[in-house]
Amino acid sequence: MVLKNLIVFICLSSFYISTAQSVDTVDFHYKHFHLKNLHSGQRKYLVYSEDSATQKKSGVYIWERNIALPHHSNEPIVIDQKWFSLDSQLFVRTIHSEVDAHTFLPTLHHTILSAIGRPQHTEHYLFTPQLIYTDSLISNKKFKLAVAHPIFNWELDLETFSILPLQIGKSFVINFYHPGSTILPFYYLYTVEGMTTISRYAQKSIPCYQIRINYPNSHNYSIWWVDVKTHNVIKMKEYFNGKYRYKLLLNA
Repeated sequence: MVLKNLIVFICLSSFYISTAQSVDTVDFHYKHFHLKNLHSGQRKYLVYSEDSATQKKSGVYIWERNIALPHHSNEPIVIDQKWFSLDSQLFVRTIHSEVDAHTFLPTLHHTILSAIGRPQHTEHYLFTPQLIYTDSLISNKKFKLAVAHPIFNWELDLETFSILPLQIGKSFVINFYHPGSTILPFYYLYTVEGMTTISRYAQKSIPCYQIRINYPNSHNYSIWWVDVKTHNVIKMKEYFNGKYRYKLLLNA
């Protein structure tokens, strides 16, 4: 599987090098993150889905993401997330992630899911350069995955986009993995399609980089709009198997 992913990655890279301005390979060797773009504080998003045929709305959540930057060089960057359903008593998911403050590589990922009628479920992942595994004393899920190289946490894609050196026409192949997933780490291709403006409430139009991914072997895709000034993702639109999903920044 690792060899297959490597072949796909090489083919993708060869094609896009000839069609895009440039391609950055974002893996454990990557040295061009703009970590200064990260700022401590909370971002709050409205998340909902929409049927592409009926326009019926569903799956409405409030999603909080809080970044805490380290005070000392040997401390991690900490990113906490919290998902609330329409009634927070029905469904709450919390995520605590830690990454190396210099490389942005993950060191810890802790999730708790609470829902009415179900016991609380906890997953606690630890990361080494060659292994992702759960702590059996904390986690309800037993998991172990050997990796050829360190990966980036796909649950932190918004923060990853904020620290990339974005330019119109530039592409990035990022070695992402969703902790605990059966889908193995993969080099996903993201392209900065251009620059556009987004209007938010009473604010004037905000210049944004527009990043797109077309998911392999499907018609599914995602688009993100990243504020040129603040580097926050202020909107996401995703198409997946006949449904759209939106994430809209409510503050910051």
